[in-house]
Amino acid sequence: DKDMLYQLLLGTSGVSIVASFKEEEKDRKCSVSLRTREEIDLNEIARHFGGGGHKKASGYTVMKGIDEAMQDFISYSGAILI
Repeated sequence: DKDMLYQLLLGTSGVSIVASFKEEEKDRKCSVSLRTREEIDLNEIARHFGGGGHKKASGYTVMKGIDEAMQDFISYSGAILI
């Protein structure tokens, strides 16, 4: 169950955001699911990539492979969280 995994990971010391990436190989798109317990607005991150949701749980889909989607997420979220 994905929700149980999110709770486990978010309970780990030093973890602020859990990001789950799932690539659909047939049409080369990647779905990204974000969760946090911190005072981080994940909706802001998701909206940047064309998605949305809530402050602590959001998501988006991009027409990219998983490697590029992960790099884009890391670059953008790292820049706004520092």
